[in-house]
Amino acid sequence: MGPYILDYYCQKARLAVELDGLHHIHHEISAEDEARTDWLEQAGVSVMRFYNVDVEKDPYAVYLAIKSKLYELGFEIEV
Repeated sequence: MGPYILDYYCQKARLAVELDGLHHIHHEISAEDEARTDWLEQAGVSVMRFYNVDVEKDPYAVYLAIKSKLYELGFEIEV
């Protein structure tokens, strides 16, 4: 989208889900992530970020967070 490649994007909900490695904690990379998120939000896209380790440890919690965000955006999913 624009100058960015998104990990996962739902066009209908205008929701981007980004999965980040722990190297994203470093200041320089986190500043780039903030600029990217700002650009996407100004384009009307909601952005959710998760660390890969959190997805590996508790994928159900990540699923519930995404499901909750989709509900907040006016979408309901049944799985």
